[in-house]
Amino acid sequence: MTTVPLLSNPNTSSLLVPKLRDDGSNWSNYEPHVPQAMGAKGLWLHVGGKAAAPKPYQLVNNIPTLPDGKTRATDDQIEV
Repeated sequence: MTTVPLLSNPNTSSLLVPKLRDDGSNWSNYEPHVPQAMGAKGLWLHVGGKAAAPKPYQLVNNIPTLPDGKTRATDDQIEV
């Protein structure tokens, strides 16, 4: 069985999804793995359209700021 890891650590068997064959003949084996693997990576809410959209930073003089309107947002905060 060929698997597709959804994680950088391919030794985690619960996150391995079998590759879906072109003809779909292994769907019954493939389908139960997808929600489990995506849920473990925190992606399942996105798939279902239920993840909250991130709120954009307020711009003050074209500079992203924190909710206080004064503190400049760091690059790490913006990238999250």
